[in-house]
Amino acid sequence: MKPPIGRSRTRSISVFASVVIPMTLLGASLVASSASGQQNIYAEGDESKLIAVLRSADAPLYDKVMACKTLAVIGTKAAVEPLANLLNDENLSHYARFGLEPIPDPAVDEALRGALNRIQGRLLIGVIDSIGNRRDREAVPQLRSLLGHSDPAVVEAAAISLGRIASPEAAEALLQSLSDAKAATRERAALGALVAAERLLKEGSSAKAIALYDALAKADIPAHLQGAGLRGAILARGAEGLPLLTEQLGAECQVAFATALRAARELSPAGDLTNILLAQLRRLPPDRQAKLISVLADRADRRALPAVIESLSSSEIEVRLAAVRAMRQLGDASVVPTLVKVATGEEPMVRETALQVLRSLPGEQVDQAIVELLTAEDLPTRLLAMDLAGARYINRAVPALERALSSADPAVRQAALRALGRTVRLGDLSILTRRLTQRTSAEERAALEEALRAACPRIPEREDCAAHLAEVLGQVPAETKPTVLTLLGLVGGPTALAAVTKSAYDPQESVQDAATQVLGDWIGTEAGPELLKLAKSDIADRFRVRALRGYIRIARQFDMSEEERLTMCREALAAATRDAERRLVAEVLGRIPRKEALAELARLMDQPTLREDAAQVAVALSEKLVDREPSAVAAAMEKVLKSTGNADLQARAKNLLRRASR
Repeated sequence: MKPPIGRSRTRSISVFASVVIPMTLLGASLVASSASGQQNIYAEGDESKLIAVLRSADAPLYDKVMACKTLAVIGTKAAVEPLANLLNDENLSHYARFGLEPIPDPAVDEALRGALNRIQGRLLIGVIDSIGNRRDREAVPQLRSLLGHSDPAVVEAAAISLGRIASPEAAEALLQSLSDAKAATRERAALGALVAAERLLKEGSSAKAIALYDALAKADIPAHLQGAGLRGAILARGAEGLPLLTEQLGAECQVAFATALRAARELSPAGDLTNILLAQLRRLPPDRQAKLISVLADRADRRALPAVIESLSSSEIEVRLAAVRAMRQLGDASVVPTLVKVATGEEPMVRETALQVLRSLPGEQVDQAIVELLTAEDLPTRLLAMDLAGARYINRAVPALERALSSADPAVRQAALRALGRTVRLGDLSILTRRLTQRTSAEERAALEEALRAACPRIPEREDCAAHLAEVLGQVPAETKPTVLTLLGLVGGPTALAAVTKSAYDPQESVQDAATQVLGDWIGTEAGPELLKLAKSDIADRFRVRALRGYIRIARQFDMSEEERLTMCREALAAATRDAERRLVAEVLGRIPRKEALAELARLMDQPTLREDAAQVAVALSEKLVDREPSAVAAAMEKVLKSTGNADLQARAKNLLRRASR
């Protein structure tokens, strides 16, 4: 029985038509030639007409290409001879093979074998490739002879095609070539042998595949190919390959050792591999121990955990590092004390790695193990546990952290505060906020404020959080209010906005200062109306200016309709008392592609101190509007010409005026 053909015949014509045709073949003249009347035959599927195109001496190249591609779908034995005649054509050989390969007739194989004797170079390589795709066993003798060809590319193509065929004769040819006198031939035969072995293994011929892999592992070929053979030899044997793997783990050759490690990663978890690896671990030098520990970790067999923990006592830092990293895959709550010990008393690199593993080790039991260390007598352990509780956002740690706030040690109190910033929820927030009224050191106050800045934006119940902070705002002294106002700004929302706005009118200047600063930086357009009211109020000038600038910032930065932005600009101009703010508004007007914005800029040009700035923006805006609003642009440019002495600006304005007047 003939092996299955390499390329499926179920593809549609549209799929084949998507194949990229080199542009050198499809220049403008060739594409135009497709209008010759031939193109309809592709849709009709008339094989005889397509064959006639191939035989024609006058048919355009494009039509012949399309005929080859269509015959790949509908071609029969009748199409074989005309397609085969094109195999030695420099322009059409590729497309002829494309048409031939899917045709399920032995005549194709005969034609391809015949072509081996009459073509050379890249066309020969293509035919060899097609023979391999069709897995033509009768071509094995010819392919075998080509293994001695003078062109290395031909040798490689022949070897790989023999590998695809993977018959006993093909495998034997490759095996013999692995001992060829020429190194280049051996290397290329190895490539084919790898292909053959993989195919044989997939087809269930494991014994034949193993024979090829074993030969590759022993052949005089480059190390990476030897390694590929050795890997295959181990994996193809399954559990029976463990002795071979064990042998390579102890080999002096680095390639053999690395190959064994790779195979160990890929072997099924079944069997006694973990015990074998552990037995080898104790015999290996430190650099290999580290690599083997990494393999044990990747296999995620927790039976390896005791040996990995034992490796932490190694005198070699690379082994200790590998052991710590392995805890990420192998560890659970039981390794927390061990890792904490490493993280509080090792070399910096090992210590930081242990800390990273502790932060990422999954599981609630790990969280509980860390909570239990919050009461450890050893101070470094307690401090590290607090850091971990915060890094892992462990809410159950809050009671222990709250108790730590009563410690006599400032370092403990500060660490507890920082951890609480990441662990408290809404119901626990008062643990932090009530300390705002207490007198503490500058360092502890800084830690408290850092904790609150971490906690408040993290709490999902935004409005409830803001309500709590608003209540606290009414209880703390004036010097603490700026801190609470900043927190309200971080939380945002209607409740926070109302509390901050109210504070902007506070009789205490420091409170006004903080509140207007928070409002000026508010994230969201909802602060706009309040900022405008402040800008028009009778509060201190510097706060009114700050409020107006915050209002203009909202108009400039946030997404809104052109009409809304224009309205805000008009309101800002009405409230502005200084040219500095009017210039800011002019810049925002330049972002509004409306004739109304241009009119506002024209009015600003009436003010001597703003003429140049307004004219500059008006010209830039007009360059966007001239085709849509010529009348408005013409009027504005007339004013620019009267307002500016800038030669470049005048030239641009004159050009716009000419365009608007057409």
